[in-house]
Amino acid sequence: MQTMFRWKKLAVTVVKNEEGGNSVATVVLRGSTDSILDDLERAVDDGVNTYKSMCRDSRIIPGAAATEIELAKRLKEFSLKETG
Repeated sequence: MQTMFRWKKLAVTVVKNEEGGNSVATVVLRGSTDSILDDLERAVDDGVNTYKSMCRDSRIIPGAAATEIELAKRLKEFSLKETG
């Protein structure tokens, strides 16, 4: 596995809303260039929108070769049980 990013310090602070109600999250991003910061912002936005969509409608279709990967795993398992 190849590491994409390296950092010297990572800080995560979690504040829980114990009383329920509406939840708000603040994400602070830092990038060495505006281009990297834009990419990070877009990635977080995509993730949030995906989560919102999944909360509204949980039906999904596997993508990014997920079907092929699962078939390959099952074929390998099946092949180990067969002789000849």
